[in-house]
Amino acid sequence: MNDQELNEAIAARPAEKVTKESIEARIANVEYMVLPNMMVTLCNIVLVNGFRRGRRRSTI
Repeated sequence: MNDQELNEAIAARPAEKVTKESIEARIANVEYMVLPNMMVTLCNIVLVNGFRRGRRRSTI
C-alpha cells in the first residue's frame, strides 16, 4: 500500500478526533483523597460508561 492508498483508506473511515474536550465529556466523576500521612494522593476517575480508573501518587 502506497501513501496515496493509505490516505484514501483513512479518509474512507473517518474517526472521531481525540481532543481535550472529547475526553472531558466522557468523565462522569473525579475524586481525590489525601491519605493521613499527607504523602500519598489517590485519584479515582469514573467515565460515563461506568469504567473506573484509580491512580496513586506519592510525594516522596
